[in-house]
Amino acid sequence: MQAADLGQLGTRERVTAEATRMLTDPRAVSQSARFITQWLDLDRLANLKPNPGRFAGFDSVLAGDMRRETLAFFNEVAWKQKRPLSELLNAQFTFATPRLARHYGLKPQGPGLRKYDLSSVASRGGLLTQGATLSIGGDDASMVTRGLFILQDFLRGRIKEPPPGVDTTPVPLKAGLSQRVVSEQRLSNVACAGCHRRFETIAFGLEKFDGLGRFQQVDEHGNRLREDGTMLIPGDARPQSFKTSAELMDLLAGTTG
Repeated sequence: MQAADLGQLGTRERVTAEATRMLTDPRAVSQSARFITQWLDLDRLANLKPNPGRFAGFDSVLAGDMRRETLAFFNEVAWKQKRPLSELLNAQFTFATPRLARHYGLKPQGPGLRKYDLSSVASRGGLLTQGATLSIGGDDASMVTRGLFILQDFLRGRIKEPPPGVDTTPVPLKAGLSQRVVSEQRLSNVACAGCHRRFETIAFGLEKFDGLGRFQQVDEHGNRLREDGTMLIPGDARPQSFKTSAELMDLLAGTTG
């Protein structure tokens, strides 16, 4: 701030030098953790109350483990490995406690928060496959909420508010009616498709993750789940296709790199 007040940031070189100096300050690590907490609204996890009938094993301890996972993951990518921030989206490792590892279907490696290699786990890898972010979609893993989150917070896209009077009540899921089917019905509606096609199809790649980040092939109603879809990058004319969540993460990493 002093350099700015003194008018010493008038060139690109001076700004770069000042930014580099600030990043070497020990306070930068704690400040970046604060940024991640605010950006992903990690404090939300402390008040997360999923339906106990559907998520009987969830409690504040597991919520805290999810928060610790995301903060440790960011610290590893950004500070310890000093990798490009785009790798937050497809890095092939994470951090988990034994409890969180079991929640994810991983074999616990020992007590405490430990680093897990995900290179052989096709279904998981990157920030958007962690419970802290996947829970943004609520109990039903809303494709609308997840898709908007990715578009606005990662792709810097913007969507207008829905017109007044539009019914935004979630459609109850049942046998034969998965989140994907509900979404495709919405996209077939001309009044909805113009906006929803910009973000909702991105979330198709996350359908196999439930509302708390567990990976599954079928939902609780017996519906087979998919993870193929398309992503329309803001400013592009044609969408890009992906077949798996891993391909989606690689597309996103390439877009934000």
